[in-house]
Amino acid sequence: MKLVHIDSCGKASEKGWRGSGGVERRVWSNSASGYVRSTVRLILGVISFRLICTEFTTEELGFYGLVWSFLGYGVLLDLGMGVAVKKHTAELIQRKDWNLLGRLLSSVLFCNCVCAAIVVAVGFMATDPLLRAIDVSSANQGSFRLAWRVFVVGMAAMFPLEMFREVHYGQQRMAFADRASTVGGIVSFALLMVALHRHWGLSLIIGVQFACIVVVGAVLVISALRAMPEVRIGIRHVSWSVLRGIVRFSTLAYLVVITGIVVAQTDRLLVGALLSVSSVAAYHVGAKIPELLSIFTRQLPAALAPAAAALHGEGHRANWQRFFLRGIRLNALITTPLFFLCILFLEGLLGLLTGGRAAGPEVVLLSRTLLVWSYSTILTHGVSKAVFLMSGQETRLALLLVIEALANVAMSFVLVRWLHDPIGAALGSLVPALIVGWCFLWPWAAREVGMTTAELVRETLVPAFRASAPLLAFGTLCQVIPTLGFQSNVLVFFAEAIIAFLLAAAGSWHFGLTADDRAAVVAKLGGALGGVRILRARFWQDRHWHDQPER
Repeated sequence: MKLVHIDSCGKASEKGWRGSGGVERRVWSNSASGYVRSTVRLILGVISFRLICTEFTTEELGFYGLVWSFLGYGVLLDLGMGVAVKKHTAELIQRKDWNLLGRLLSSVLFCNCVCAAIVVAVGFMATDPLLRAIDVSSANQGSFRLAWRVFVVGMAAMFPLEMFREVHYGQQRMAFADRASTVGGIVSFALLMVALHRHWGLSLIIGVQFACIVVVGAVLVISALRAMPEVRIGIRHVSWSVLRGIVRFSTLAYLVVITGIVVAQTDRLLVGALLSVSSVAAYHVGAKIPELLSIFTRQLPAALAPAAAALHGEGHRANWQRFFLRGIRLNALITTPLFFLCILFLEGLLGLLTGGRAAGPEVVLLSRTLLVWSYSTILTHGVSKAVFLMSGQETRLALLLVIEALANVAMSFVLVRWLHDPIGAALGSLVPALIVGWCFLWPWAAREVGMTTAELVRETLVPAFRASAPLLAFGTLCQVIPTLGFQSNVLVFFAEAIIAFLLAAAGSWHFGLTADDRAAVVAKLGGALGGVRILRARFWQDRHWHDQPER
């Protein structure tokens, strides 16, 4: 039985995912597509937010933001099944156990459909209590009620389809899923612009946005099943024994997800409850740059997770260790220059985000503290958490993360009450992350790859710091010479951003990448350029053929 592989053009070939080399090669293209998707989403999100703020009334904007915030909590309905699908899809593809994979996907899809029906029932019943709770004006009662019900139906339609995004991750085809989502996001953005220009109304805008999400989900369903023609999905393949078999892993994965939500979202609740709304606003501004750093750098760990599951399923320990070590090193190499860039140009970045208003010293200190927390967490938690969760070590990982989350909440509560300042919440997040990350997760990762803690630092962090040296020198120069500051000059900012990017790229190429890495990049670029040259030659050949006079 052959494993069908879908290439970048969506066509099936007989290559498949055989061998650890193919698995590893796909990680880097998947990561690149994730970075492109994040960049496009960031740009379109900023433009959309500014336009929505100008077109909506205050009440419409508040309701729109509240409605979409519920979508973030949809992960809680997943119960860890999505992570289980990602892991077991990767493992079962390696074993070519199509029967078990079909039963697994059918069972999880059935559970997701049940959850979707519950979402519709509960959402419709909660319509009037929600409108009363947020004190909607009588003029907007009808339109908001319809908009909420459209949102509930859209979320229910989207929820079962999202499973097939995890299937793509398990198939090591994240690049296709990211491209489909990027195209869907661009179409959704264009339709949003039309809707705002024509004043279509809140319910129609939400319906159009969900329609784009559902269409992308349907494309992913077709793509995932075309890649595995041996897999059969249907109600007759639903198996409760299969669901019971993944309950333990999905429960632990659910704990890992919950701890991430607690660590990321609790600080604002504590600051608002113990201090004031204005303190929450200050914390929100200070946390924005660290959040963007975390969002942008999570693409590589996300791509590594299903690949780690595939290598773990193969049982080749040496390949798994080499893959894990390379992931840690590249994660540090990507994150470190970005961290120094944010630290060095923090005040100017905060000024750009706040519309030119200068951030106070307390906000700058808060943002620097959260940047250190974010950077440390990306290094110690990012790749290790993704790989350990997919490699049969989820129990110990979940225990460590639960301890960190509890310590985070307790320490943040105590420090905010003691200091009467949002910086207490930042310190409450930083200290547990440093202890768990550098005292437990980092040594654990070092042992797994066959190194000591110091050897892992020399192998991964030292090249990253060495690669950041040109950027550090340039950033320090900009701080020393006042005329190079870009706080009030956008053109200077873009010029310095281009220079900083080129310095970071040059430093990473010469001081961060090994000779093998550079050779692989050159070969990859050479293959891409070779493909372009072939297409160009065919184009001119066809054109020359058409230009020949008839005889």
